[in-house]
Amino acid sequence: MLFPVVGEFNRKYVPWVTLALIIVNLALFFTLQADEGRSRREAMQFYLESGLAEIEYAYYRQFKGEESVKSALERVEDSPEKSLAPAKVREVLGDGRFRRALREDGLIGPGDPRHEEWTSLHETFRDKRSRIVSRSYGLIPSQPRPWSWLTHMFLHGGLGHLLGNMLFLWLAGYVLESGVGHLRFAGIYLGGGLLAAAVFWACNRFAPVPLVGASGAISGAMGAMSVMYGLYRIKVFLNLGFFFHYVSLPALALLPVWLGKEGYHLLRSPESSVAFTAHIGGLLGGAMIGWINRRYLGFDPAPLFEREPDRVGPELEKAMAAVRDLDSSAAKTRLRQVLEMDPGNSVALKQLFFLEAQDPEAKDLSGLANRTLRTMLGEGEPYRELERVYAEYCHRERRIVLEPELALRLAALFERADRTDLGEPLLVRAMKSSVPLQDAPGVLYRYGGRFREKGMERKSRACFRTLQQRFPDSMEAGMVQDGEG
Repeated sequence: MLFPVVGEFNRKYVPWVTLALIIVNLALFFTLQADEGRSRREAMQFYLESGLAEIEYAYYRQFKGEESVKSALERVEDSPEKSLAPAKVREVLGDGRFRRALREDGLIGPGDPRHEEWTSLHETFRDKRSRIVSRSYGLIPSQPRPWSWLTHMFLHGGLGHLLGNMLFLWLAGYVLESGVGHLRFAGIYLGGGLLAAAVFWACNRFAPVPLVGASGAISGAMGAMSVMYGLYRIKVFLNLGFFFHYVSLPALALLPVWLGKEGYHLLRSPESSVAFTAHIGGLLGGAMIGWINRRYLGFDPAPLFEREPDRVGPELEKAMAAVRDLDSSAAKTRLRQVLEMDPGNSVALKQLFFLEAQDPEAKDLSGLANRTLRTMLGEGEPYRELERVYAEYCHRERRIVLEPELALRLAALFERADRTDLGEPLLVRAMKSSVPLQDAPGVLYRYGGRFREKGMERKSRACFRTLQQRFPDSMEAGMVQDGEG
């Protein structure tokens, strides 16, 4: 699966429409739909316990031409359970043509001996089902209410359904709304949702089960994004289950991938409760809306992909030139300017650190060392570079002050490089802190093993003892207890 990645474009706007849609969906689910499960259970309990299920099943069998009403009722009565299996209940309630025949064609008409009983039970059942929000405001293809074409987009079938849709809404909504603006995005979202619902209705005209969820509208936004951004490349996250990676692809290339995925699932699981036809309708409808925006409404994606001029690179070049000219004052000034524009620039941080380390009057070298080492670790800089910065810091400062978590990460790095001479003081410093350190048990265990390999039994025992005292419930402490250390 391919997911558009948030933050691809310049952040000209806060995505207010996307945020508002997410808030509305969440609010409706946790308020209006809060008791939906209970209402659904009450309706089904009545259907099964009142005898209505058996009556409708008997007439369903007759409707299908499989057996008479009398024969079907006798068979149910003679069964050990004296009730319908869940699969048969779903079949009776899920056959749209049968439900329509009951409702409109007088399948159990006034002349039928069971008409009065069925009418009374059916009215009660219908009243109980009307309290289920998704049936009142979801889009039921066999009985579409005018408002349900819109309201179904804001309801969901469960918490997992809601959270999955909101994640996709944020990803697709941010990327599209940041580029096209609030009002245009709102129109695309609602238009895509309506077209998705229309395709679902056309493919399931007799279905008595309501369509709910924002996925059709979200698919519309994804389809529109593909066409509106065209051949411009956007960043996506590729998830193949066994392989994960960020890739940059032309936006238009995403549309056939998404359509292919939905089509594959539709062919593989045509009876699934997932509305794949709505997803396909949303993608195609959104693509059509995107084409109209580009062809007739003057939308031009080019300005969205214009890169801001690189101010950091030239400034860093000037700073490095000042370093080569031994003009440390000018170099430090320019390096600080680079860090104002790009606070995480590891090249500028390293250069500034080494320049400050050579200045006897430098202030807060410890703070700069912490910042530099933290950034270098985060970017996965080579071990030798980290060792060089740390060694310079130790040479310059008598009192080493490192954040506990940073000290532990450096200690782990030096242990892997078999430099316990550098890492041991850092481990001791980290263990003196009261700050919770999640990785401490593993680092202590590895140091204990490393010291044992080197014949340093006293240090090895000290590491294992500290591990058992400070982290008695850890897996590593258990391994030491079992003699694996």
